[in-house]
Amino acid sequence: MSEKAALYRRPVLTALSILILVIALEVLYLYSNRLTPKFEFITNNGASAPAIKTSQLHYLMPATSENELFCAVIASALVNRYPVPFIIGWKGQGKFNATAAHIAKLHAMKRYLNTLPHGGDPDDLVIFGDGHDVMAQLPADVIVERYFQVAAEADRRLADRFGISVEEAHERGLRQTLFWGADKMCWPPLHNEPQCAAIPESPLPHNTFGSKSDNGDFVYSHARFLNSGSVIGRLDDLRKFIDAGVAEVERTFDPKSKHKFSDQVYLSRLFARQEISRTERLREEAFPKLDRNLTTPQFEEEGAQNTTEYHVAIDYASDFVQTGCYSHKWMQKLRYNNSDNTATMHLDRFDHGSHFKPYSIQMPANVYQSFLRVFDSLPDHLLSVTGRDWIESLELDTNIVSSSIFGFYHATCGKRVLINDFKSYWFYPLIKPLLRASFQATQAGQLISSKLIDGRRWEYKVSYPEEGVSEEQLGGVFTDFKNQTYIPFTTLCAKHLDILGL
Repeated sequence: MSEKAALYRRPVLTALSILILVIALEVLYLYSNRLTPKFEFITNNGASAPAIKTSQLHYLMPATSENELFCAVIASALVNRYPVPFIIGWKGQGKFNATAAHIAKLHAMKRYLNTLPHGGDPDDLVIFGDGHDVMAQLPADVIVERYFQVAAEADRRLADRFGISVEEAHERGLRQTLFWGADKMCWPPLHNEPQCAAIPESPLPHNTFGSKSDNGDFVYSHARFLNSGSVIGRLDDLRKFIDAGVAEVERTFDPKSKHKFSDQVYLSRLFARQEISRTERLREEAFPKLDRNLTTPQFEEEGAQNTTEYHVAIDYASDFVQTGCYSHKWMQKLRYNNSDNTATMHLDRFDHGSHFKPYSIQMPANVYQSFLRVFDSLPDHLLSVTGRDWIESLELDTNIVSSSIFGFYHATCGKRVLINDFKSYWFYPLIKPLLRASFQATQAGQLISSKLIDGRRWEYKVSYPEEGVSEEQLGGVFTDFKNQTYIPFTTLCAKHLDILGL
């Protein structure tokens, strides 16, 4: 090739090289934009949404003093990764003394919800459970995710009940956000009052308990009455409902009444008022006419009469809390050790006789994943098995009627065997390393869940204080007693550590 030809060839090659490079960079840019995840959320109308919201979970327990039952309940909450429990009414006096009167719980809850000593937002979630008999079984992340699933289904049922869409129900201010425990019997037994006679039936099938369903025996009755010992729901709605409960106490307190100190009777009346109001507003034919002997609520104050919608619902399927009274026949410890993460029920609890065949109950995927997360947090030397093998070895209390591995057990109708129940739960053999792992996770600022739930991050309400933490690092509690705002677990339960396996 001549020098002249070579002279022209070099600029052409350079230009081609530059062109190829530009094309390559353009292609790379286009594909990288398609493949790189964008941390931007688009709303339904196409507009960019604000940054991901972080919400908190509050965990409240009423108690005036400690005993072995209280310490077992605290331990169960800590090992299941709930926020540091906040004890309300601790060493309470006067109207805050729950030992003297159960309505003290309402005053203590009202004080917390209206002052929020550690802050909070209206759409935070609050879990409340009686401090001496509501024991945790499932980790916190499962319950938070389950809450939004159950609430969505409850809203759908409410809308269906009145023949409207969920969106229209919400526009009318109708929704279900506060899920209280479910009792099989109305207590106190004021059978002519609306809270016993005018509340909805359970949405579970009428023959749920087999051929003996609703035969007059409470064992075979549907759980549909409000139990005030547990609730999970939005902070703002719970505050409104508890404020109304305290107002109801103050307005209707009868010193001659046998049940004057029962918090349950006042809250149940508000629930009944809500249900009667819903019916009157939307579909008069939804309920039969009330019995002429029925005592209907009397609203003496104009404001109280106009406030009837509290978003109160009942935990019919024991998704959150399983009450014990008349329910033990339907509670079964199961090992979910089949290859598809199911457990096999071999007992004929429904009295099918010769027609009975063993059947399977499915473990939800988020329960499996949550236990796997717990397993991974433990020191390697503790367990010489795989995470799957460990999970398959766990015995999990299950409501075999609703097929729900319930989040908490509420020992209604007797607490005498609660310590034995505590020792039979999945966490007891590993309680000390589990307590320590939970403490470390909280201190490290880990989120309650590694994924978004309801489009939000969920974090622990508070972490442990920098001072006053015991060397054992097993956790502790906050209280509303001004002279004892934080108590390490080993100090709080020093008299009962041997009973708890510590």
